[in-house]
Amino acid sequence: MTKKKHKRNKLPKQVVEKKTYLEKLDQFFGRRSRAVLLVSFIFSIVFAILLFQFRVSLGGDDSAYILRAFKFIHNFTFPSYQGPVYPIVLGVFMLPIGLNITYLKALSLVFILVHLFLFYKAWKGNVGDTVLAATLLLMSVNAYVLAYASQTYSEAFFMMLQAYFFYFFIRNIIGKSTPGYLDFIVLGFLIFLLANTRTVAYSVLVAVLIYLLLYRKWIPAAATLASFIGFFFLLKIIQVQVFDITALQFESQMNSLLAVDPYDASQGRETFSGFVDRFIGNSKLYLSKHYLHFLGFRQGQTSTSGFLTVLLYVLFVVSFIISARKNKFLLFTGLYLICMIGATFVSLQIRWDQERLMLVFFPLTTLFLIAGLYQLSRLKNFAFLQYLILPFCGIIFLLSVGYATSRVKDNSELLMAGFRGDDYHGMKPDWVNYIKMSRWAAEHVPEDKNIGSRKPSVSFIYSGKEFIGLYRVPGNNADSLLLDLKRRKIDYVMMASLRTNPQKKTQYTINTVNRILYPIQQKYPQKLSLIHQIGADERAYLFKINYDE
Repeated sequence: MTKKKHKRNKLPKQVVEKKTYLEKLDQFFGRRSRAVLLVSFIFSIVFAILLFQFRVSLGGDDSAYILRAFKFIHNFTFPSYQGPVYPIVLGVFMLPIGLNITYLKALSLVFILVHLFLFYKAWKGNVGDTVLAATLLLMSVNAYVLAYASQTYSEAFFMMLQAYFFYFFIRNIIGKSTPGYLDFIVLGFLIFLLANTRTVAYSVLVAVLIYLLLYRKWIPAAATLASFIGFFFLLKIIQVQVFDITALQFESQMNSLLAVDPYDASQGRETFSGFVDRFIGNSKLYLSKHYLHFLGFRQGQTSTSGFLTVLLYVLFVVSFIISARKNKFLLFTGLYLICMIGATFVSLQIRWDQERLMLVFFPLTTLFLIAGLYQLSRLKNFAFLQYLILPFCGIIFLLSVGYATSRVKDNSELLMAGFRGDDYHGMKPDWVNYIKMSRWAAEHVPEDKNIGSRKPSVSFIYSGKEFIGLYRVPGNNADSLLLDLKRRKIDYVMMASLRTNPQKKTQYTINTVNRILYPIQQKYPQKLSLIHQIGADERAYLFKINYDE
């Protein structure tokens, strides 16, 4: 009798799908995301301390924020110009300690670190872990970003507020299936805060409404708009009833931005073709020059490139097309950048050419472009690109570290001078004389008399006395110029030889005060009395105005 052989039922083999190189990278960085955040914190703190600037910049805007904060808490003067939120926040921190510049500067480092954390919280799980890790590490060694960790400009604060806005929008608006009305009230309030920190951020409202309307969310769009308008008019009521301010917060800024020459009102308003020229010119400046500097490329070069500008626009458009179809978070980020950077390029005077005006968009723009490359590499025909992401970001990281290291070496003497309390170390004679004259004038001019100067906020920081700003020439007639000075109750005028090129002495100086005093001196020489002068070269002068002579 033969035994029957029983065939065992074989289980089908499980098909193990082989992971792509990109998926392995995501897995690697995903498991170590907190370690990446910690390393980013360490890099940021170390480089920020080594790049720390004890003194205010000589441009004047950072000291102007401090001055407005000081006036708010001591004189209850509402800080209208350039957005009230940041000076009010500075004023709150100023209350317990007073006018301590080092303390106020250190707040910017706190803002940068909070920004880094909120950026991580906003994007963790909402973009590839490789993309997020690369962006965090690139931010943490970027000397341009970290330079503002010791400045009292609004950039560090705005970046923190911007990161929280994205954290809230991603989690509560896009991430929720049915956001509640309270979410849209908070959203309107956050847009309101952004717009009253940086005027160009009014365009954030446009980006949000476009996004909501794309998905036919009519009621949420209306609720957000109503919330923003409600907070806007609440601020207006407070300004009128409490501070007796009737002009809109951005009115003076808009007048400046719309002018052909912000320092000469006689040239009139900008034309449509002028705004087009602004957009093109600013695109070249802030993309082919400043943004590439942020990435570590073209260091030391001040020229612009139309080719590189177009190339960056093409990369952005490709990233937008690829990412927007696959990721709602990146779709909104693209809309946000289009509205914010577009408004910046149209509104700014080309002559201003300041890196900080583009700097606040560096983290989001970098994440967006890397994410575009990431999404493109997931397509079959472009799979080879996944092997380029890490080397490309690695090159930028090394370039950034190299540049940050060189900046640390350049700053070492200035850092030591700051610890010693040497205010004048490294300053050119024009600014040494300006500051010495500010201090002399504050000490010798009677307290009830007002002094006009070209950089009043810098004068205030170094002297403790409030000066009156002479930013524009209201005309070329001696009588009208005298009348304007008298109307503003200016008793003394400080005139200096501040260079137009800060690094090199030339025949050109910032001549605003000269152009005010010269017609008066020519027609009424007895109206001006030289009180004091400082410096053998690039002198600073103090004149008294004799209205009754």
